[in-house]
Amino acid sequence: MQAELTTLHHVGVCTHDLERTRRFYTEVLGLEDGHRGRLRRPGAWLYLNGVPIVHVITGRERPAGMTGFFDHFCLRARGFEAWKDKLDRLGVRYEEDGQEGGIRQLFFHDPNEVLIELNFGPEPA
Repeated sequence: MQAELTTLHHVGVCTHDLERTRRFYTEVLGLEDGHRGRLRRPGAWLYLNGVPIVHVITGRERPAGMTGFFDHFCLRARGFEAWKDKLDRLGVRYEEDGQEGGIRQLFFHDPNEVLIELNFGPEPA
């Protein structure tokens, strides 16, 4: 077997305000709060379609520069105008952008200043 990647497993988000962060990811992105198991620190696992994709971590200090040049994470989405309406309704500030081939994008921050990108458009080949 050769070494290969198969998919993104999850992203970890550090926070000092677990409930505010959980509320953002469940209310804004529509993720579901799910089973977390027994871990050393408090936090949450947030699920998309039954799959844990965001691990919210609290109870520890975050050293400056911990993630180096990490910039954002991206989720593929549908319903560009509906997403804009939802973000407007919830008071989430966002920026629009796009790429060649008909891809449209929305960028916004979570309560911890983590940048989130939503991509709309043609599925990758």
